[in-house]
Amino acid sequence: MNVYGPAKRYDAPSVLLRTATPFPGDNMNRMTVGAGVIMYGTTNAVGAGPIIRLSSASTLLQGAAFDSTIPPGIGASALTPDNLGNIYVVDGTNTVFIEHPDLSATTFVTLPFAGCFGIALDSVHQHLYVSNTFGNQILVYSTKPGATYGTLIHTIPTTG
Repeated sequence: MNVYGPAKRYDAPSVLLRTATPFPGDNMNRMTVGAGVIMYGTTNAVGAGPIIRLSSASTLLQGAAFDSTIPPGIGASALTPDNLGNIYVVDGTNTVFIEHPDLSATTFVTLPFAGCFGIALDSVHQHLYVSNTFGNQILVYSTKPGATYGTLIHTIPTTG
């Protein structure tokens, strides 16, 4: 993984700042950065299944290695951070988990389809956008605490 920064303030990233190497044997397939953490998912099985690795962004950029592993079995086909330090993860069972800063995880929603390879979070409107790759649509779920939390609130059709 290569991390680039600008040559001077407000320039496009063009200077290589750091190259971080995944754990030996990891097949890194997804990556996200949020709330001071860099996280990547693997497709290779370790123990009970694919895994997620994460590290403090500041220590990784200063030369440290990835320093934590979320227990096997979760894996990641899509990742997105929120502004509270949580990371939303879609796993191989089509479940959206929320990985918390203390490395615990809670289930957000189980998707009614297979093939999600992209998610995005809108913290202002409290929506999670989930791509249904094979169904050519984007599903919108509420992340607002309360009665609508985890509820499908809208489906956006896309054209092939």
